[in-house]
Parts: sequence; structure tokens; C-alpha cells
Amino acid sequence: MRIALLGKGGSGKSTLAAALIDHLRRTGDVPVVAFDGDVNMHLADLLGIHQRPLHPERAAVASMLEPALAGSPILGSLPPGDASFRWRARSDDPILAAFAEWNDERTVALMTVGSYEPDDAGSACFHSKLQVGELLLHRFDDRDGSAMVMDCTAGVDNIGTSLFFAADLDVFVVEPTLRSVEVAKQFSAAAEAHDRSVVVVANKVRQASDLEWIVEQLGGIEVIGSVPASNAVNRIDRGEHEALEEFAHECAVVFDALVARSQERVRDWDIYRRRIADSYVLACTGWANGAYGQDLLALLPPDLAEYAGAAAQ
Repeated sequence: MRIALLGKGGSGKSTLAAALIDHLRRTGDVPVVAFDGDVNMHLADLLGIHQRPLHPERAAVASMLEPALAGSPILGSLPPGDASFRWRARSDDPILAAFAEWNDERTVALMTVGSYEPDDAGSACFHSKLQVGELLLHRFDDRDGSAMVMDCTAGVDNIGTSLFFAADLDVFVVEPTLRSVEVAKQFSAAAEAHDRSVVVVANKVRQASDLEWIVEQLGGIEVIGSVPASNAVNRIDRGEHEALEEFAHECAVVFDALVARSQERVRDWDIYRRRIADSYVLACTGWANGAYGQDLLALLPPDLAEYAGAAAQ
């Protein structure tokens, strides 16, 4: 089960993601994987877990996930094949042991993509850093019913990478403002074009008219639940970690609805891998083959080799 939290900057998606993670760690039987793919790295502070940016360790991550491709340039959108290592939400999993940071109870494993460094000024794109996250997510085996909560980049930026296809449920957090609604509508239109559905959580609702206005403005996009403006959030923002559990209790009905909706969806792994392959081909033919001076389409798993042939035509 993979649930992605998205929303306009400032909508409250990171706080809701942290609260959902707290809810799942208390109600589940296996560790929850928390994935922070936002350029503004907030999950570590919200969860009280040490922060470890992974994009500098991309080569080490790739070598463990794709041992048969050692020495080859490995893009984040490369689909997994038979030789790929699949990791799981287990306390003894080698990927989590090597690259995750844990809470004290070892019920939450945090993976953080990272952010910009001073040397990136004027020259780096955050999508290049997200490749370590793509590699990890596309090889996460959650068939045991384990859960991952993804805190994604703000706005519609998630559309620009293969992470757009990684979640079972895309949850857009919308506050009662026109800008927040418009960003949700833009993301929903892109999702619909790729046969993906989006549900909305109305956040910072102070009165019934706020929720009614959001529903009206969204024009048919499903609002699965609402979260009231909460004093607990102010305490969380001041670093009071114990307030996170209080806020999670306030959101429990909405979170249960999100989990139930996500569990209703049975992932078609073949379709999932082919969507990633589409992204990979576009990257190879658009820039990567030229940048690396070799045909990276040759790295596609054998059962997806048809994509390389189609790209060559």
C-alpha cells in the first residue's frame, strides 16, 4: 500500500503525511516506510527521526538494487527486472538497514531524498536528486500488506518524474483558497489523462462553509474527507512532537478512509512497470543517451526490450 500526499506549498501536506504515518505505526503490524521526496525536508523533524539525505548515496543504492548492472549509468526510472533486488518493510531488510533512519521503537523507517546543497546554486535540478527515490520506490515489494507514505514535492512537480506512477492512491491536500484548488485541478487533469484517480482531503477547515466551498470549486473531484484547523498543528510547528499523536487522532476517520480506499486497489505490476518504461524511454531518447554517450535503452529488462525497439523506429 502506497499513499502519496501532494498539495500546494503550505497546504499542510507534510504535517498530514506525518500524522498518517503516526496513525499507521500505531494500527499496523509491520514497520511503516516514510518517504520524504520533498525539496523542503520536513518529515524528519515532524517524526522526530534523524535526517539522512540519500541523493549523495545514489551510486551505493543503485549497486545494491541492481547488482547485475554494476558500472552502468542507472537512471531512476529504469524498470526493475528479474535480477533487481526487491526490498521490504522489515526491520532486518538490507536496504532499510543500509539507508533508512528509524524511530526509537523501530516502527517507522524514514528515507529522505535530500535537498539542494550550496554547490548546486545555478546548476542543479531537483529531479536529478529524485532519481534515488525512483530507484527505491520502484523496487519496494509491499505485497505483504505493508505501508509507505510519500511526502511529495509541492504543487504539480511530481508529474515530471516516474514517481507520478509510484503510488496506489494520490491524495491532494487542499485548503480553502483559490490557489490551492487550482493546483489540485491541474494535477487531477494530468492524472486523469494517465488513467489515475485523485482524491482530495480538505484541510484547515474552520466552518462548514469552507468545506462546501472547496467541494463546489473542485467541480467533481472527489473529496474523501476533511480535517479541521487544529491547535495541535501549532504545537507541532513549535517542535512539540507529542502533539503529532493528538493531531493523528483528530484525523483518524479521514485516515481510515484513505487506507480503505488504497487497499481496494489491486496494483497491476505489469502495467506499473510499463508506465515506468515509458518514462525511461523518454529520458533516454530525450537527454540521457546523449549525456552518457551510450544507448541506455539496452539496460531495459528483456521482457521490456520491445520499448527499445519502438524508440529506435
